[in-house]
Amino acid sequence: MVLSFLSEWLRKKRRNSMLVLTRRLGESIVIGDDIIIRVLDIDGQVKLGIEAPQNISVHREEIYAKIQKELSDRSD
Repeated sequence: MVLSFLSEWLRKKRRNSMLVLTRRLGESIVIGDDIIIRVLDIDGQVKLGIEAPQNISVHREEIYAKIQKELSDRSD
């Protein structure tokens, strides 16, 4: 019973885990074949540049949440 619980917990934890990377100024992260995230500046805040195909929307989290709320409000 305990082993079953632990294996299920580990399976869920792996699925929801986050890859944490350290990048220096000018270095990049590649997602898939066509999304590049580049560190442009590190001065109190980190400035990122994101290159992605036009058919992929890229938003700050708070803007994405606002868009989702507006879409949800419209459908009600």
